[in-house]
Amino acid sequence: MRALENERRFTADAAHELRTPLAALKAQAQVALAAVGSEERQHALAQILVGCDRATHLVAQLLTLARLDARSADQMSLVELRPIAEEVLAASAGEAIKRGCDLILRDGDAGIRGDALLLQVLLRNLVDNALRHSGGTQIEVSIAAQGDHAVLTVSDNGRGIGQDERDHVQQRFYRSASADSSGSGLGLSIVKRIAELHGGTVDIHAPTSGAGVSLRVQLPLAATSPARI
Repeated sequence: MRALENERRFTADAAHELRTPLAALKAQAQVALAAVGSEERQHALAQILVGCDRATHLVAQLLTLARLDARSADQMSLVELRPIAEEVLAASAGEAIKRGCDLILRDGDAGIRGDALLLQVLLRNLVDNALRHSGGTQIEVSIAAQGDHAVLTVSDNGRGIGQDERDHVQQRFYRSASADSSGSGLGLSIVKRIAELHGGTVDIHAPTSGAGVSLRVQLPLAATSPARI
């Protein structure tokens, strides 16, 4: 019964979130049709492309959330986190250059029993979140073994996050007032869900001054992880 209620709530939320970008696309298409000059038409068409990108990103995030519960323990295997981080940062380099942001991967590695595809999604969302929302010039990724856990940390030197928002940022569809308009509001809720599927947790650390944010994911180390040998 609870699963059915969650599904209904998710469907209603998804429909609500999709309505906004679709309405914006329609409005810009109407502007393009009514435009007298080519410059006005080109601007409207450019905005349509931006809207399409946002809607595509939102749909991809919705599909990721919908598929998470279908993943099973059979898809878990020994996974080293550093190669995943290297791949994600390489894929994010173009966006980072466009935003004037340096991506840094610190030395370190740890192995966990997990789903490599989901872990890639987790880190990609963390890096994407920092790129879209921090407004900073540097994003640092570190991996370390601490006790019985692998700790994956993504830090930025951006504008930070207010104390009143810290309890909300991992909720589905939550977007702060300063958020990039291209965001879906789903990234950190996806991160949280993937961490939970791996028996892990997500913590947000930000100084009271408001400058910079560190998101730390703790995941149980694999018994045969190199960090334990």
